Amino acid sequence: MRPFKAAYNEACAKWMNQYRPLKITQRDIAGLVKTAFQAICRIELGKSGFACTGLYPLQKDIYLAAAHFSEENGAHNDTVPKTATPLSGPPLDETDKFDAAPPLATPSTSKPCVGPQSTKPSLFLIVTDKISTVTNEVRKKMIQRMRRNEKSEILTGTQYKSMLEKKFKDSQKKMRKTAEKKEKKMQLSRKIQSKQNKEKYMRRVFM
Repeated sequence: MRPFKAAYNEACAKWMNQYRPLKITQRDIAGLVKTAFQAICRIELGKSGFACTGLYPLQKDIYLAAAHFSEENGAHNDTVPKTATPLSGPPLDETDKFDAAPPLATPSTSKPCVGPQSTKPSLFLIVTDKISTVTNEVRKKMIQRMRRNEKSEILTGTQYKSMLEKKFKDSQKKMRKTAEKKEKKMQLSRKIQSKQNKEKYMRRVFM
């Protein structure tokens, strides 16, 4: 599960970078899981997974006798015709034919059990080789779904308008306060300068 989690996180990161203002919804998770699964779905990983579980190659200790029923039927079919229809010897009586009939009827009942034997590694390899990458149509569908889920909001609505007005008023107040402080500092500096000039003038006059 670690490579799948890493691939899923990578797909989510790419999606969020590509569609940054939007959010991942429940409808988009299926597409992200598909991209992550196709990124890690490789033949080597499939083989190692089957080997770890013990399903491939087949192990008789894990499977029950019912799983190998088709192989037993094949061996039984090879032995039954030899005993039922001998090539040499006297012909069978009617009683012998009647006794030999039931074993011949068993293969017809065992035909539906041939299914598990049809799964071979060659077919598995053929199926995995046909896996294709993600097309641009999937991205278009994702964008359409996101547009349907998102709601249009007016920036000049009551909520946004009040917030913007409050920010503007706060900025204006700060600017006024800074301007008033500067004016007060300038006035104090002018008064001090004028006082110093008067003192200098008086000293010159009386000296």
